[in-house]
Amino acid sequence: MCYHQHMPASKNGAWKRTFLKALRDTGNIRVAAQAAGVHRSAPYAARIKSQRFRAEWDKALEEAVELLEAEARRRAIAGSDVLLIFLLKAHKPSMYRETIRQELLGGGGGPLAQVVLIQTSEGNIPLGDWRRQLLESATGNGHGMTSEPLGP
Repeated sequence: MCYHQHMPASKNGAWKRTFLKALRDTGNIRVAAQAAGVHRSAPYAARIKSQRFRAEWDKALEEAVELLEAEARRRAIAGSDVLLIFLLKAHKPSMYRETIRQELLGGGGGPLAQVVLIQTSEGNIPLGDWRRQLLESATGNGHGMTSEPLGP
């Protein structure tokens, strides 16, 4: 039967059992719908309408994945190092996955401090110092600044 041929869903929903079995066996919605004799939109519509069907669908897909895992395990033990590595990473990630840990620490191992520098003709000045000098200059409580910030 052609994938693109529209097939009406049966009124009594008997196709659902066939669909779920095929989904469990293949993990493929299109193939399962074809096996059930319905258009692939019918299972999606039923999934929206029925919480029970949605749960059975999810269980069928979970079982399909378990079948794949069992086959991958069989092949890994039979001699596929790549599959063996993937299975070890999946089932014992704390030991077999690649782990990269990056930490950014400030001085003395503490948190990073963000410092904003103002570029002046005399060099870069921390923003807090520049503001303090500017305020002192404006209020006459200090020697003031001799440099204007550069740029916009």
